[in-house]
Amino acid sequence: MLKILRANPSMPLTRPLLLILASWGVASAVRAQEPETQPPPPPPPPKTEWEGAIGVTASYRPEYSGSDKQISKLSPALFLRYGRFTITNASGFVTRRADDVVRGLGIDMVRSDRVRLNVALRIDQGRGEATSTALTGMGNIPPTIRVRTSASWKLDGPWRAGASWSIEMLG
Repeated sequence: MLKILRANPSMPLTRPLLLILASWGVASAVRAQEPETQPPPPPPPPKTEWEGAIGVTASYRPEYSGSDKQISKLSPALFLRYGRFTITNASGFVTRRADDVVRGLGIDMVRSDRVRLNVALRIDQGRGEATSTALTGMGNIPPTIRVRTSASWKLDGPWRAGASWSIEMLG
């Protein structure tokens, strides 16, 4: 299966599959590097519970990427979490201030005190040239689904290193 995927990188679903496989491989490598010490048995894990928030977000942003014109917008916001699964339509809308959440449907592949690796799917609404006179003639960008994987490593002190990769899934 991997040989077929490597031979045809232009296939629309190949990149997301490779992204998920790479994330899974990194998660396995991180788990394998954990020290082999014998700490006392941990207490039983807390019961997985739901948490969430519903509200409104306000934004002041460019009309489109690169625009000089600014717009103000109020949008409904939703955040739900069950264990390591999250769904949200606003990346900064969380119930715990120190938590990072990416928009869309996400899963934490690895989550420890120092390392976090996650994969998420989100809908990109695209853009129509009719939304602004400055975009006339540039064509429409159709809606699509994006796959994003991100990793972060907490360093000593207040520092953190991170990287993310996002690809368009539908070609």
